[in-house]
Amino acid sequence: MNQKKKAKEWIEDIIKQKIVKSIAWSEFSHHKRIRSGNFGLIFKAYWSNIYNDVVYKKLMISSDIQSKIWEAFKHELQIKIRTHSCENIVQILGINKSKF
Repeated sequence: MNQKKKAKEWIEDIIKQKIVKSIAWSEFSHHKRIRSGNFGLIFKAYWSNIYNDVVYKKLMISSDIQSKIWEAFKHELQIKIRTHSCENIVQILGINKSKF
């Protein structure tokens, strides 16, 4: 099974199990790039569902680092899911799979 298909299935599974919420891209507006981070770009946007600003990470995928991105993302997400109540850890509110 290729890496892209494996990643898609893992994400679909955590959404189905309600570990992470799927968020519609249309709920976000006023996107502003803040900086570059490891494996992607960091943005600030207004989320109409909570009537507040949030920060999101857009993963940049290229064929030469795709496997590394996937493993890093999966690891980061698993840690943040387990530590959701810790005030020193950035909370993951959901995931969006849209291409933009």
